[in-house]
Amino acid sequence: MKIAFKKMLVVFTIFIVSLCSFSSYSFAESIQSINVNQKSIVYPTPIENNQEIFIHVDAYGNPTIEVPDKYNTEKNNIEVYNNSVSTIGFTSDAMPDAGNKRIRVSSIVSKITGNSPSQVSIAFQLYRASTRSGSMRLEASSFKSLLFPSMGSSTSDYINLSRTGYYKVRFTYSMAYTTGERPTSATTETGVTLLNRMAREFPGGYTDPISGSSIGEPNADWTKTSSPVSWTKTDRNNFRNWYISTYNQPNYNWTNVEIHHIQPREYGGTNSYSNLIPLPKGVHTLYTSWFAGY
Repeated sequence: MKIAFKKMLVVFTIFIVSLCSFSSYSFAESIQSINVNQKSIVYPTPIENNQEIFIHVDAYGNPTIEVPDKYNTEKNNIEVYNNSVSTIGFTSDAMPDAGNKRIRVSSIVSKITGNSPSQVSIAFQLYRASTRSGSMRLEASSFKSLLFPSMGSSTSDYINLSRTGYYKVRFTYSMAYTTGERPTSATTETGVTLLNRMAREFPGGYTDPISGSSIGEPNADWTKTSSPVSWTKTDRNNFRNWYISTYNQPNYNWTNVEIHHIQPREYGGTNSYSNLIPLPKGVHTLYTSWFAGY
């Protein structure tokens, strides 16, 4: 898997360029790892990354925002920026503070040449959706400022979580200058990560090698029911017998296997066989632990 999100999401670098001279683009690599006990057949949820953002300011102080082409840097017209004289870069990250119901956000000045802004205002905005492809809505925000920033200047904060969701963090930088440049701004954001209300990342997907049944990402808007369906020893034995018969597994060893409800009974799941899947005990623990904080 891929952001400095054991870092939730990823490490981003933004370069805001004010009439600066350079002959090639560099692309910061995003780093990501998932803080889960990954079994051989459990994979972490993928995280999509943004790339660098450049703000080029012309001789009249007019900013132009550009997202370089990651795969073909030669196509970018770099000659137009040969007269620039200052650059400021930021590296930002968002890291779930697992167990503490919050996300740590931070930014640091990673590069600065030429004219430095007198102030950088940074907006950390947390967005949430109920599904990975759902519409993102602003959930919470934090605002910080850096006065007369220099190399290594940094700021950080915590944004609290109150519920499970598909989350991303947007970073917006607004620069003010005392050296004649017009105010400029740039925005980048992390990829989307599924977190429970305890800020723990979803373990990922699992596919049963015999039946092909799989566990995907759940919706984040399930509500807890006051009367979940019962799950008895008889129900368990019935499923085992059905599984053995359906998939021709007369010698299947159930010793270290537990039966998992893909949608938990506490959140409206049923005992339908389409909602049941056999899991190794250790893998089952990953899911039950995560849903305990749902």
